[in-house]
Amino acid sequence: MSTHLDIVGSIILAGLLMLSIARFNTDRQAALMTASNTSTIQMQMESATTLLLFDLRKAGHRVTSGNAFLVCEPRRLVFRGDLENDGRVDTITYIWRGAVAYTPNPRDTLLWRSVNATSAMSGTSTAGSGSDLGICSLRFRYYDKNNVETATIANVKTVRISIRVESRFPTQQDDQFQEGFTAVDVNDLTAFQQFTSEIRITPRNVNP
Repeated sequence: MSTHLDIVGSIILAGLLMLSIARFNTDRQAALMTASNTSTIQMQMESATTLLLFDLRKAGHRVTSGNAFLVCEPRRLVFRGDLENDGRVDTITYIWRGAVAYTPNPRDTLLWRSVNATSAMSGTSTAGSGSDLGICSLRFRYYDKNNVETATIANVKTVRISIRVESRFPTQQDDQFQEGFTAVDVNDLTAFQQFTSEIRITPRNVNP
């Protein structure tokens, strides 16, 4: 009888040990996923903000007539400036639109950038290069020399950019991807890791 109890006890202990190991592996995998997502979205945010700031600093550079800014909308920005410092004034267009179909995040949207593309300037297409940087929210706001928000293009002096980058995949928590558990609701904003940034830039050559 004692032998049987010892065997049963050993089986129970072995089962508990296996469950503990499985749980440890799951938690470790979730932690690695979280760390990977965090690193990725931080790099994506840095790429987006670096590009936007580099271009916007050139707004108005060598523009001798007319406005530096041509279109100032919440999701579309068109401005002029000598981008390559080669003596030629370029027209730079940014458009945020076009869902990314190959990631589980339904808010993942392309950021389009084009230089001297007439169709993109008119808003009839997204000519140029569309970058998947995990941008799930982007908004341009415009301010005059008194730091008052304005919709008058001729008065725009400062551009404020609000960006939210999210992970492409939901964060794994509580074995939710294991068989028998409810799948993540991808429409739930909290299911994805997020990184937000707000930047303001006042190009020195705009409306001096």
